[in-house]
Amino acid sequence: MSTAEQIIAAHRLVYVGCDCGWQWDADRDGYHRIEDLHAAHVVAALEAAGKAVVELPEAIDEDGQKVWLPAMSEVIAGVEPGRAYVASTIGRGEYDAAKLRELGLVLLAAARVAEGGDQP
Repeated sequence: MSTAEQIIAAHRLVYVGCDCGWQWDADRDGYHRIEDLHAAHVVAALEAAGKAVVELPEAIDEDGQKVWLPAMSEVIAGVEPGRAYVASTIGRGEYDAAKLRELGLVLLAAARVAEGGDQP
C-alpha cells in the first residue's frame, strides 16, 4: 500500500491534467477551476487507496483543558497540561456508523493535541 505522500506525489497537476493520466474534460467537469477539480481528484485517489481525509472536531476549552463532547454522551475525551484522558461509560451496546465515526474523530483530535499538535 502506498503512503499518502506517495499518492500525492504521483498526482502532480500539469497543464489541464495530472501525472497519473487524469484530464480535465469540459463536458464532464464544466468550467470550474482546474485546481479545485484536481484537488478533488487527489482526495478521491487517497480515498480509493484506503486513506481517510477528515476534518477533526474542535475542542471546548474548560479551565485550561481541551474537552471534546461527542453526541455519544457516554464518552468525553480531554487533554490538559501533562496528560490526556478518555472518560467513558460506553460498556457494551450497538451504535450506528455515524456515532462510531464521530467517536473516532474525537479520539484522533484528542491524540493530536496530546502529542503537542495544534487544535484543528
